[in-house]
Amino acid sequence: MIFSNSVMIGRSPVQVAMMTFIAMSPVLAWSQMLSPGGYTGVMNTPTAAVRPLGNAALSVSNSNPEVSSLVNGPSGSLNFGLGLLPGLEAVGRLAFEGNVNCNMFESSCKATQRDLSFGAKYQLPITLWNDTKVALGVSDVGGAATNFRHYYGVATSRWQSLETSVGYSKAVSQGALLNGAFGGVRYSVLPQLQLLAEYDSRNTRAGVQYQQRLGQSADLTLALSRKLSGSSSQQANQIQLALNFDLDRSASGARPATRQTERVEPTAPTSLAPQRQDVKAWVSAPAQPAVPSAGVSAMTATELAHVLEQAGFANIEVQHWPAQAQQAGVWRVRAEARAYRQSHVEAIGQALRPWLAALRQQRVNDKDQWDLTLTYQREPIVYARAHGQCLDQWVRGEVCGQSTATPVVVSSRPIEPAPTETQRAEQAPQIAEASAGPAWAPQLALSPALRSTVGTEYGLADYSLAAQLGVEVGFLPGLFWQGIYLVPVKNSDDYEAGKVFGSSRFAKSQLHSSQLTYWRPLIWGVKAQISAGQLTPTDKGSQFDAIWNSPDGRWRASYTGGRYNSELIQRQQVPEFVQLRYSVIPGQWQVEGTTGTFMASDKGYKLASVHWFGDTRFALQYQRTGNLSRANLPHRSFLGFNISVPMGPKAATPIGPVTVRGQDRWNWGLQTKVGEGDNKITVGYGDFPRQRHGLWSDVIDHDRNGDADLAAQLPRLRGLLVQ
Repeated sequence: MIFSNSVMIGRSPVQVAMMTFIAMSPVLAWSQMLSPGGYTGVMNTPTAAVRPLGNAALSVSNSNPEVSSLVNGPSGSLNFGLGLLPGLEAVGRLAFEGNVNCNMFESSCKATQRDLSFGAKYQLPITLWNDTKVALGVSDVGGAATNFRHYYGVATSRWQSLETSVGYSKAVSQGALLNGAFGGVRYSVLPQLQLLAEYDSRNTRAGVQYQQRLGQSADLTLALSRKLSGSSSQQANQIQLALNFDLDRSASGARPATRQTERVEPTAPTSLAPQRQDVKAWVSAPAQPAVPSAGVSAMTATELAHVLEQAGFANIEVQHWPAQAQQAGVWRVRAEARAYRQSHVEAIGQALRPWLAALRQQRVNDKDQWDLTLTYQREPIVYARAHGQCLDQWVRGEVCGQSTATPVVVSSRPIEPAPTETQRAEQAPQIAEASAGPAWAPQLALSPALRSTVGTEYGLADYSLAAQLGVEVGFLPGLFWQGIYLVPVKNSDDYEAGKVFGSSRFAKSQLHSSQLTYWRPLIWGVKAQISAGQLTPTDKGSQFDAIWNSPDGRWRASYTGGRYNSELIQRQQVPEFVQLRYSVIPGQWQVEGTTGTFMASDKGYKLASVHWFGDTRFALQYQRTGNLSRANLPHRSFLGFNISVPMGPKAATPIGPVTVRGQDRWNWGLQTKVGEGDNKITVGYGDFPRQRHGLWSDVIDHDRNGDADLAAQLPRLRGLLVQ
C-alpha cells in the first residue's frame, strides 16, 4: 500500500504500524472477488477495492443476482476483469439464462437472455480516516440492450480483520440490482477464509469465501452464499468461482506477484536524457587491461560469434578492439534473432548473456564497452550499449560508482559513437562471422486461427477453428516472402455451411495469404514498407506503409495506403488512413487515433486505449465509420476490446536450417454496436490491412520500440539477466 505524506502526517507510530500490518496482511490482500454484477465486491455488492494493475480475474456464477431464472437450463454470469490503470478496473460480463445453443428468434428456444455488457470502477487517489478508500463505478455501459445499468459510489474501511463497505447506487435500467443504499462486511477468520454478509438495497445475503493460492502469481477463490430475506426474484443459493492471475508473468521482477487491492501509483517515466549522453560519465577512467585468472583464456570475437549462433542468432558479425594501455576494449555485435522473436527486450537479453558470463569469468575486461545492433531481414531495428563493470553491478542490484543512471542504453535509433570507438579508428579489430543457416532459411510459425461470436441470439459461443502455418523466407536485406496456409479443424453448428455464420467459417484448406514484402529504415527516424500479393483469399493488391517515431519515442505517426481488388464484392478497395499514437505511461499505456478510409471503403475514425502487461497487450477500442455512398455501409459506432499474447515458448526450435515456433502474437477480441436500437451482428467495419510480419510487427516490436517504451522495459531486461 502507498501512503502519501498527507495521509501519514498526524498519525502516531502505533497507527502507522497497524495500517502497515493491515496493508500487508495476506488475509485482506486475498479477500477481493469479482462479483457477478461486474465489479470487485463482497458477493453481489461492490467495494472500493479495484483489481491491481495488470491483475486479471475470470469468474463464473450460477446466478444473475438481478433476476431469478425463468426457464430450465444453465443460468448465470461469466465475467472477465482487469486492472487497466492504477486505480481503474474494467469488467466484461456475459449473462445468460436457459438453453445456450438454441436460436432465440425461434419460439421453441427456451432461453431468455444472452447479454454482453461492460463496467468500470475508479478508486479515487485519496485515503480517508480509518484507512477508508472511495470508488465510483458504472455497470452495463454501451450496447443496444442495457438491462443492468446503474451508477454507484462506495467507501470501504478496514480495521484489523474486519472490512466494511457502504454505498449508494442510482439505477438507470429497470433490471438493475442496486438502487439505493447498500453495504457489506467481510471478516477474516483465517488467512484464507472469510465470512461475508451484505445488503444490496433489496436483499440480505450471508456467505463464506475461501482462497487457494496457485503459485506466486495466481489464486483460486470459491464463495458460497444464501439469501436470508428480500425479494423472491433473486436466486436463493449462489456459487461463485474465480481465477485471479497476473498478466505480466515476465522475468522482470519489477512488480512482485501480489493480490493487493490498493491503488498503486504509476512510476515516473524513465528519463532518457542520461541515456543520450556518452556512457563514459557512468564509469571511472579505464584501467589497465584485466589479466585473466590462471588457466582462463580471454574471449575472442570468433568464440562470441559461435556462442551467439548456438543461442539462436544468425547473420552474426562480431568486431573486437582489445583493451590497450588506458583505453577500454570495444565489442561491436550485429546479429539477427531467429530464435527470439516475441520481443526486442528478450532478444537483447539473450544476446547479452554470453558476454556477461565471460565478464564474470574474467574473460572480458571489466571496462569494455559492448554495442549491439539487432536486425530483421538483415536491416537494423534496435540498438543497445553497455559497459562491463557497470552492467554487472546493475544486474546484481548495485550502483555503478556515484552514478544513478542505468548503465544500459536501448534505442530504436543508432547510438552516437563513444570516444572509445573514435579512438580506435586506426586500430584494426578482430572480426568474426557466423550464421545459423543461410539467410533464406525458412522460418515457420504454428498457431490456431479462430473466428468467433459470443453472446448472440444464435448461441452463447460459436466458433470456426483452423490450424495455420506461417512461413517467412528472406532474399535480400529487407526483402522477403511471407505466407499463411490454413487447414480447417472444427466449426460449431452455427458456422456450418448454410447457417447464420457459415459465410465466415474456414471452409477449406488453402493458402490464405502470399505476399512479397520489402522494408527499410529511411532518414529522420522514418521506416517504410511495400507489400504486394494476396492479402486474403479474396483480396489481392499492394500496400505502402510508413512510420515515424519522435526522438524520445513518445509520439508515433504513420500512414497506410493500399489498392486491393476484391473478388468478394467485385470492386476495388482503396484503404488510406493516418494514425497518431502517444505513450502516456511508457511501457504501460498508449493512446492512439486513426482516421481515413478503411478496408471496406468505410470512412471515419477509430480510438484506442492500449495497455501493456509484460508481453500481453490489451486494447479498448471505439470506432465510428461508414460510407454515405453505399446503402449497405451506413455510419455505425462500435465498442470492443482486443487481447494479444505470444503463442508458445519464447525460443524457436531449430530443425536443421529451419526454425519452428509459435505465433509471435495471437489476437482475439470482441466488439458490439453502440448507440442503436437493434443488436444485430454487424461486421466488416474499420478493418486494417496488416501483414503478419514486417514493419508493424517485427520492426517496431508491435509498437514497443520507441526509446521511451524501451527504457521503461529495462527492469525486464535486468530480470532476464538475473536468471
